[in-house]
Amino acid sequence: MKNVLSVAAVSLAVTAVFALSVTPAFAESSKKLTDDADIITSSQEETIENNLKKCTLATGWDTIIYTNNNNVDSYDMEDYCNDYFDNHNYGCGDKKSGVMLTIDMSSREMYIITKGEAMYCFSDARTDDLLDSVQYELSSGDYDGACDEFIETVEQYYNAGVDTSKDASYSNIIEAQLTPLEKVIKGFLYGIMFMLMGVLAGFLVSLGVRYAYGKNGKGASYDLEKNSSLNLTESRDQFLYKNVTYTTVSSSSSSSSSHRSHRSSSSHRSSHSSHGGGGRHF
Repeated sequence: MKNVLSVAAVSLAVTAVFALSVTPAFAESSKKLTDDADIITSSQEETIENNLKKCTLATGWDTIIYTNNNNVDSYDMEDYCNDYFDNHNYGCGDKKSGVMLTIDMSSREMYIITKGEAMYCFSDARTDDLLDSVQYELSSGDYDGACDEFIETVEQYYNAGVDTSKDASYSNIIEAQLTPLEKVIKGFLYGIMFMLMGVLAGFLVSLGVRYAYGKNGKGASYDLEKNSSLNLTESRDQFLYKNVTYTTVSSSSSSSSSHRSHRSSSSHRSSHSSHGGGGRHF
């Protein structure tokens, strides 16, 4: 009887460990579709949610779609999406790998961010292609189709692996991976480089000027003191005119009528992790 109980206890322990190990993709956040803008038909919501979960399992990248009516300004969209991803604890594994499509129906703005391992499969060209595909569906009002296109393309680029073609460019993530100190050092080095280029250009110009003047030979000299004379026959002081300028100084109270304009931002900023991606209007 004791042996049976021991075997049962071990089996339960192994089952619990296995259950924890096979579901890491959904440990952070199990909901993959958040349709706050209510643009997805009810009949498609469950299908899209299941497809997002399948894509997450197949790729190891948390695959997220988020729609809203928050009217986020274009200049703030990147930070807004990055905050949303981080604050909702999306991302798989230590690197928080994931891909998220955000659709703001009020501003008609779409944005895709990539995190962790997913960044390296989305070169600039691939990101633009994905944006093209999703933009076409959104512009035509096929929101379900836009979600399907997003999921299919994410899986396609995962299967294709890192873009190693000669035209591949990853400028969308290189800058994002730099620390603040590295960005300062980069700017300092660029400043030195441009300064040296300016000094070199100035030196070459000065050499050209000196060479041009050298070809003209030595100029003739003229003894001004020996060949000129000055005789003053009369000297006097004469007052010509008087000029007075008046300036009116306004009181400080008049400045109170000035107005300042403030641009409010709907996004809140926190410490951002490295990410890639891009966006556009539709």
